[in-house]
Amino acid sequence: PGEFPRRLEALHGGAGEADLEFVWSNLDSANRSIAYAARVALETLPVDEWISRVAKEKSCARLLSAALALARVGNADHQKEVFDLIRPFFTLDRAEADRERLAAIRIIQVSIARHGDLVAIQELRQPLSAHYNAGNDAELRREIGRVLLRVNMPYYPALSTALLGAGPAG
Repeated sequence: PGEFPRRLEALHGGAGEADLEFVWSNLDSANRSIAYAARVALETLPVDEWISRVAKEKSCARLLSAALALARVGNADHQKEVFDLIRPFFTLDRAEADRERLAAIRIIQVSIARHGDLVAIQELRQPLSAHYNAGNDAELRREIGRVLLRVNMPYYPALSTALLGAGPAG
């Protein structure tokens, strides 16, 4: 059982192109340690070797892991692509998508911290605001609020004050 994670961890020193399939297939592992090890191994590969796979990915967990890797090791030119990859998570209407939206928000936070380009995020302001207003998940709302504050959403302070006055939301 311990050999499998060690194989992924051994790739942290530098995975090769031949390792990509193995790494990619473990990005959505139900075992968080394995998924984390796979993401870190992916980050050691040149982005050009795996970026084309990200947009084609059907697994939400694998897509989010790869988008996080791209936010972490990609360059500023990749930031819009990262935001385009996670935009669909803010159009899902199902409540169980809140966990995925929270992961997407954290990817936005990493991308902004690494690259700082606030122009690329402007297209996400409206869907983020909508989820901030309608969301019942307090953690999700808090993290969205942090992003909105960072991108200087002009009405965010008044909106937050009004929501706080309305009482707890979830």
